[in-house]
Amino acid sequence: MSLILPSPCAGTAGPVIRNSLAFNKSDAGYLKFTPSGSPTSLKKGIVSFWMRGTGVFDGSTHDYRPFTVFQSSGNLQFACGASQGGAIDFYQYNGSGFTFRLTSTATTLISDRGWHHFIFVWDTAQAVSTDRLAVYVDGSKVTSFATSNYPALNTDLYPGSAREHFIGRFAAGNVTSEALVALLVYQDGQGFGDVSDYYSSEGMPVDPSDLALGSEGDIWKFQGSTLSEIIAGQRGLHVMSSSNISTDDQRIDIPDVPSGGNQAGEFAIFDLADADTVSVGQTGVLATGNKASDSIELSQSVTSGRWFAAVIPSTGASEIKFGIVNQTVSTPPGAFVDAAGGWGTYWNPGGSSIYAENNNTVITSAWPVSLTSGDYMLVAFDADHGKLWLGLHDVSSGLNYWFDSSFTYRTTDEPGLGTNHTYTLTGTSWRFAVTLDSAATATLLTGAEQVLQDVPQPSGFKYLSSSNQ
Repeated sequence: MSLILPSPCAGTAGPVIRNSLAFNKSDAGYLKFTPSGSPTSLKKGIVSFWMRGTGVFDGSTHDYRPFTVFQSSGNLQFACGASQGGAIDFYQYNGSGFTFRLTSTATTLISDRGWHHFIFVWDTAQAVSTDRLAVYVDGSKVTSFATSNYPALNTDLYPGSAREHFIGRFAAGNVTSEALVALLVYQDGQGFGDVSDYYSSEGMPVDPSDLALGSEGDIWKFQGSTLSEIIAGQRGLHVMSSSNISTDDQRIDIPDVPSGGNQAGEFAIFDLADADTVSVGQTGVLATGNKASDSIELSQSVTSGRWFAAVIPSTGASEIKFGIVNQTVSTPPGAFVDAAGGWGTYWNPGGSSIYAENNNTVITSAWPVSLTSGDYMLVAFDADHGKLWLGLHDVSSGLNYWFDSSFTYRTTDEPGLGTNHTYTLTGTSWRFAVTLDSAATATLLTGAEQVLQDVPQPSGFKYLSSSNQ
């Protein structure tokens, strides 16, 4: 059987992942299905998905295992994802003990609140025990485990059997996931069913280090019994690494491909240490910076329209700035730090204070709302009228705070009303930008479909994704 949820949507600017699943512990929503019929085998399978944790990583009350199988009679469990503390957790439990279990030594794999790609694969028919399970995160195979118990040869596992399969819920503990999940693919390894036009045999990942693609990892099509042989010309579900962001000729199309050539590369991840500008030409950009005393700017200019973006800052920096840059005054890199032409927000994580910045001059009076780790810095810009709104999103309350020219915050008057803006600007060409002054991480979020589903969008404003360009 095959389950692909949700499917990618083709667009003129490339494939866009829409309708991502948002799981919220408070409303207990999840998906459930029970396979019918007898599968050819219960020994092989694969689950892959994009996931962004949205809850707390306290190791006790939150769950990030979006794909599980459960039978209450006998307490039979199968789960894959990340544990409540943020470590990889991949196991089957038979009611009295573990059939197998892998847990990673790293415990913060998804606690950065960024998007990460996961692949879990099992094939108990493999002669070597350590070849029967594999885990990939962001295109790299996980090789260091705190727990590494492998299944016995030819063991039948629970996925694909006539048991309840859950997406977004750890059923054994009655815990709903707290995560955004996109492009979840479950394949039992026997055939690709309704996507047989693209695949006709078994789907298993291989170690990407053996490929010409370097550190990139994909779901490939393989010969039925040869897991190391890639069928030439076939397509896979793509995971792009930051080290290969410019190798367009090496990207693999996803099944729903728009006309006009190779458009793969959803959820592009860029490392600020490697590039000072990024493009929204992918499908929306998730840009992660960790370079001291530098800035990152979107390479696509804003000349008209009403736009909205956000930043998740890290507590590792002593200074984070986010806003827009007047291109007629400044050019990247570093424009938002050391030159005039930048307007936006300034945050000192050590003091948990947020300030406004105007033309490289910090306004010293702090806003009447504190920013804590995990909150968002917000910018809304009406390029047609030169109006700029600065604000923050408080995760605990779920509110957007927008600041007027007196830096009085408002939670009801949003930028969509076109009033109470923070600044009036003059210029013809602008770019959104993020600046760090020390080695740390800040994530520039510009894709509604991928990232910003938990931040209320101002009415009439568009996210900076390619589907809006």
